Amino acid sequence: MYTRNQKEDCLLINKKWSQIKEVKNIEGFTMSGHIHLCLSIPPELAISSVIGILKGKSP
Repeated sequence: MYTRNQKEDCLLINKKWSQIKEVKNIEGFTMSGHIHLCLSIPPELAISSVIGILKGKSP
């Protein structure tokens, strides 16, 4: 279960990462134990690569 600070950290990290990679975070919700995201991903980026980066895997 995420604490309030962990939820805020996840959202801030995602926002910063999205600005760098040209992926737009349209909407996001934190739930207990997971996060829901609606992202706009440019066609030149593979969806699997974006998901991998969000999960902490190197690009």
